[in-house]
Amino acid sequence: MIRSQIPSLAPLGALLLATLAAPAGAQGLVPNGDFESGAAHWTSLRFDDPLGTFGVGTADVTGAGASGALFADFASPARLSHADWRSDPFLLPAGRWPVTFAVMWQKPAPVQITDPANNYAEVHLLDPSGRAVFTGHVPAPQQTNLLERRSFTGEVVVPVAGSYRALIAMQHSAAANLAYRVWLDDVIAGDRSWTLAGAGCPGTGGHVPMISGIGAPRATMRSWSIDLSEALGPGLAWLGVGWDTSSWFGIPLPVGLGGGCVVSVGWLVTFGAPVAGSGPGTGTASYPFPINPALVGVTLHAQWIVADPGSGSPFAATLTPRMTFTIQPR
Repeated sequence: MIRSQIPSLAPLGALLLATLAAPAGAQGLVPNGDFESGAAHWTSLRFDDPLGTFGVGTADVTGAGASGALFADFASPARLSHADWRSDPFLLPAGRWPVTFAVMWQKPAPVQITDPANNYAEVHLLDPSGRAVFTGHVPAPQQTNLLERRSFTGEVVVPVAGSYRALIAMQHSAAANLAYRVWLDDVIAGDRSWTLAGAGCPGTGGHVPMISGIGAPRATMRSWSIDLSEALGPGLAWLGVGWDTSSWFGIPLPVGLGGGCVVSVGWLVTFGAPVAGSGPGTGTASYPFPINPALVGVTLHAQWIVADPGSGSPFAATLTPRMTFTIQPR
């Protein structure tokens, strides 16, 4: 079913523009990290202020306009209180990835929050075992504005691809002596311009190949590298790209190939690439996906399929999760 070809992008661009594909926003790899879908994909673990409330509301946390955001209303001025949430699992490829989030303290009076070291908001990334591999910490600002906005930017080094979770932790100290509300928004791991969905399938040695990109695909680039890792090498792989995830030439998606392998992209074009490596889980490949400036704002989907006789599929191949990316203007 795989038709190996390396066509120009022009037919794909014409087809996408003809269908008036609309751009779609993304929030890195953290599910519903912008809270525009309410509390979906997040679980409340703790809120221990008996007078306060917590949940998802609307606020201008970043200063760029009101949007959905998570909040904890600490209403007991002299009480040590906490609010914790944990995300659903999400796939995080191996590599170095930016982590960002935004926080806002909303105060009833123009006074400072005392004891800022113990009044804070944090975002942790938890590995598959539940161990924190990253912590982003933002202490309460010592200023007198009614609204105090802060943002965090850091980087996580992921040694092994796998299923990770985000943990949000807010703390109000007994020494604060002030009731206030904390808002948190835009929890992002990875680039906003691409996300992963679904799960790949294991091949030789139980290794699941992964798909990823570096940075964002932009109209100012000639091409953008779509990478394959943790595959069987040496060997061959094919990158399929399309705009549809519901059907493939009339065939409803996803399509199961056996062994847990699923085609979840309606491939319009495929690109062959050699896989370098020296055994199971060592295989890597990349393809310089050509960027057509006419596709700015268009959302595409991609998936690698890798030749692997150790796969449980009768097609002797493994597949990566699905990547979704949007062509950025610059």
